[in-house]
Amino acid sequence: MKNSAIRRFLAVFGVVMVILWGACSFLQEILEPQDVAKVVEESIKDSIPPTLTITSPTNGQEVGTSYQITGTVDDKGGSGVDRVMVKVNEGAYSEAEIVGKTWTSTVNVTNRGFHTNFVYAEDKAKNVAEVQTVWVESKGIPSCLITYPENGSILNKVVST
Repeated sequence: MKNSAIRRFLAVFGVVMVILWGACSFLQEILEPQDVAKVVEESIKDSIPPTLTITSPTNGQEVGTSYQITGTVDDKGGSGVDRVMVKVNEGAYSEAEIVGKTWTSTVNVTNRGFHTNFVYAEDKAKNVAEVQTVWVESKGIPSCLITYPENGSILNKVVST
């Protein structure tokens, strides 16, 4: 009697082991290492919004009809900064250019007076930083943005456009 019970147990155990071995082999074939990394990454969710600062212009600064607004952005949550968005007054948001941890946006206004700039950042996990603001006074002063030569460049020739 004991022998038949042991034989049945071993038979069932053997079938279970074959099924488990097959399942493991199947999963190894369909899951690549990057798939496993993605599953692990998704299980560790970023819930920290990026930090954003406006470094220029400062509140109350006089500007022309075209000016640059710049600042820094960082994402300590780990997913990385996705975008920085900028708008003036009630206008539409537009995406700023991000290089490393610095962002820049060129703003053009058509009328003189006070203007409020709104800026926020979003990381790749869709966490949104608090909106930062800076107000400026456009006096209609003509402005010029020099893009070439770069600041600090040493030139051995005459630069013309």
